[in-house]
Amino acid sequence: MKIGIEKNNRKGISVIIPIYNSEKYIESCILSLLKQTVLPDEIILVDDGSIDLSPKICDQYAKKCNLIKAIHQTNKGQMGARKKGVEIAQNDWIMFVDADDIIGDRLIEKLSSYIEENVELIPSIQTLAHLVNLVKLPVYSDIVDINDILLVDNENT
Repeated sequence: MKIGIEKNNRKGISVIIPIYNSEKYIESCILSLLKQTVLPDEIILVDDGSIDLSPKICDQYAKKCNLIKAIHQTNKGQMGARKKGVEIAQNDWIMFVDADDIIGDRLIEKLSSYIEENVELIPSIQTLAHLVNLVKLPVYSDIVDINDILLVDNENT
């Protein structure tokens, strides 16, 4: 039986994790997201051509939890993996997490409160020496350069 919740609407948060040969770290990262006080609406694991056990681990979690999608592609680098995740994301808000990150258990709750307040800018949050970026995508489906921005406000672009 899969665990998880039904997608609420496009105002939720999609977490995208680019993965390349991360078998040592990916389970801890995924579990830190599943232990959140408020769960993300979806977790997209983008295996970027790994040659270790990462693809198998991604598939196992996708089978166990309906919040998780496992995508596999040939190696295109971190930006290529992020773009693939953005293409299939079902929510306006996108959070990028590295495969070796462990996320504090209230991070999604805190970010969700910003969204509910309709703020126009959500700052990056430093977690374990990594930056977690949360961006709001334009309503149109063009891929934005996520290296240059932290957030794009749909209504004002």
